Amino acid sequence: MYNAQFIGDETESLPRTVSALLEKIQASRLALEALIEPLSETQLITPEAESGWSVKDQMAHIAIWESGINGLLHGRPRFGTMGLDHETVATHNTDRLNDILIERSREQSLAEVVRFFKESHQKLVATVSQLSDEDLLKPYGYYQPDQTGEFTRKPIINWIVGNTYDHYAEHYAIIEKLTVE
Repeated sequence: MYNAQFIGDETESLPRTVSALLEKIQASRLALEALIEPLSETQLITPEAESGWSVKDQMAHIAIWESGINGLLHGRPRFGTMGLDHETVATHNTDRLNDILIERSREQSLAEVVRFFKESHQKLVATVSQLSDEDLLKPYGYYQPDQTGEFTRKPIINWIVGNTYDHYAEHYAIIEKLTVE
């Protein structure tokens, strides 16, 4: 869900301009924030029985992955920006990496997670705003030249979408379910 191979190879269906991308990001983010805003502290911190994740955990998760994309777009190691070392990334699948990241974020207060949720989004939007339309089609490997593999040839927009509005929509559904139960 965070890599282009999970999003699909059809770049044609993705926004073609930075302004169109930002519109989709903002619309999806506003919907997610509107869902979260009225929740009580208890609703935000109470974990769901099956997954063990709370809304706070969902927010931290989104923010962590946004920070990784922001780092990537600045040419910094994506996973290093997220607090993961190369060996951990190489030996764990995405679900396990998420578990590791969430365990770390659980040490943070609700206020810290809310602040990180807002700041990581603002930083990513500021970074995306500085891109040109052509930058969206540059390959992942342009931003992370030390990375190798077929995926590094795919346009970076796949990762931006997968870690913004597609990711928000995925977690919107999860959070909505958590708040109804």
